[in-house]
Amino acid sequence: MANNHLNLSTNLFNLLFTITLLYIAWNNPAHPEQTNLIFYVHDYLTGHDASAITVAGRHGPTSSVFHFGTIIAVDDPVTVGPTIESQEIGRAQGLYINSELEGKGLHLMFSVIFTDGEYKGSSLEIQGADLFAMKEREFSIVSGTGFFRFVKGYGIMETHFMDLANLRAILKLNMALSLSFCNSTVSPQHQVKVNLKSKTGLQNVKNLVQTAGIPSIASSPQESLQNGNWVKLICGASFEDVTDIRNLSLVYTLAGVDCIDCAADASVVSAVNEGIEAAQEIVPLRRPWVMISVNDDEDLHFRKAEFDPEDCPLDCSRPCQIVCPANAISLDDRKPTSTSSKGTNTLGAFKVFFFFFNYKAGVLTERCYGCGRCLPVCPYDKISAVTYIRDAIATAELIKRDGIDAIEIHTSGRQTSQFKQLWDGLGDSIRHLRLVAVSLPDVGESTISSMKAMYSIMEPHLSCLNLWQLDGRPMSGDIGRGATRESIAFALRLASMEERPKGFLQLAGGTNAHTVDGLKKVGLFKTKGAATSLQWLIGGVAYGGYARKIVGRILSCMQTKHGLGDIDEYPDYLLEALREALALVGTVKCYNDLL
Repeated sequence: MANNHLNLSTNLFNLLFTITLLYIAWNNPAHPEQTNLIFYVHDYLTGHDASAITVAGRHGPTSSVFHFGTIIAVDDPVTVGPTIESQEIGRAQGLYINSELEGKGLHLMFSVIFTDGEYKGSSLEIQGADLFAMKEREFSIVSGTGFFRFVKGYGIMETHFMDLANLRAILKLNMALSLSFCNSTVSPQHQVKVNLKSKTGLQNVKNLVQTAGIPSIASSPQESLQNGNWVKLICGASFEDVTDIRNLSLVYTLAGVDCIDCAADASVVSAVNEGIEAAQEIVPLRRPWVMISVNDDEDLHFRKAEFDPEDCPLDCSRPCQIVCPANAISLDDRKPTSTSSKGTNTLGAFKVFFFFFNYKAGVLTERCYGCGRCLPVCPYDKISAVTYIRDAIATAELIKRDGIDAIEIHTSGRQTSQFKQLWDGLGDSIRHLRLVAVSLPDVGESTISSMKAMYSIMEPHLSCLNLWQLDGRPMSGDIGRGATRESIAFALRLASMEERPKGFLQLAGGTNAHTVDGLKKVGLFKTKGAATSLQWLIGGVAYGGYARKIVGRILSCMQTKHGLGDIDEYPDYLLEALREALALVGTVKCYNDLL
């Protein structure tokens, strides 16, 4: 009987929801904005600049592209003109398959990812048949991101150039796109007003940076370590929300940090670099170093919370959601917010539909950074932690790419066999770095001997600076004033030991706005106009949870009102976030004397 009532309720809801959508569509006919794009894709299977490779087929990787079943992976340059020398605006990444028995036709599936130009940060999803013997071939545009979110359309592909013998081709793509939903609601006139407002607002950001004197007093990261005023932003070894990471990197680059520490993931590294570049477009500041974090064994920083929301009792008060500092737990009692103060519209109806049929509850994996605060508060013990270890070979390949300056190895400090295994696995990638950091907890009397053992492993291949990160109370800086005491006590103990191995000392783990005051009280901070016998021992401070918290509040406000986006598109929020960041970084850099 209960099932019959449930089915009846579900059917009634579906009927009413469908009628609502039809009514909205009838009374609010969509008039999608149209746009056209033309660009060129350079598809080279041979040569020093080859951008495509055979990955499988009848004869394995040696299969001919003209044989049925051959699969080609591509990462082709996309340019505004037909020559490779013209401006590159993106990459065509994906694959194509020879899907015709006679070998005369391909099936395309790739993303055009815009890395420059008007649509930078957006992408298009392209799919369709390519009968390459034909002069013109039609394909589908099935989706997109960023500016092209919810896009639909089609395109005509022409072979602009073909070197059949060497399998090198230049393809011209001419596309007609229909922009709908959120993009169609913004008129060109409104977009111009937003851009003008952005330029005016960004001037206030520039003025604040200039007032703090950052461009004139900023030193290189190496000099900051030597001067004892090094500041590192910790995005989180497991935090992988690229939108927040990009915005955090932008804000703290403007605030003058020396280093940005992030997960050893290519997309995360790209987000950090994008944030840095966006900051440099606003104010020409020196570039902070980009650091990736890895682990040699199980580590608190390299784990994710996990639970099945279907197992959660309906009457649970959900303390896990309350204590999560990263807003990484999302449960199904959330309601979609109103999208218009003037009544329901097509976009609002779509969002309601999307919520009911696509909403995913549970842990938002990309936002969870492993703090573990949810684990003990679950009254039903439903939450577990999933740990992982970063692969050394994959990390080495990542380091060899542009955009990474430093690595940090997290270790327990209790045994060195795993440390040596990781170090050996990194191989010659170390020579690409400017800094190698080792993050370790205070393990008591064996701390110095462990540090010496690890340094002896590194020293033969260490051609750059090295640093010891003193991880006092991991991932706790946002909790309160007292969280920083353990890192200060750790630093004070090590600073008094002359037998410690070579390398700068840097505080982390519980660091917050009270850390510098604590260092001053014990004589470990290089204060302006004063000197202590120990001032040269401490290179600086790394801020993680606290730094993310003070700027994250502003990002959350921005996203609540405007949705996900770049903070530099909303200068008022950027200005507010920068003030918070300057107040924190300034405790080490002494900006407060200048503001």
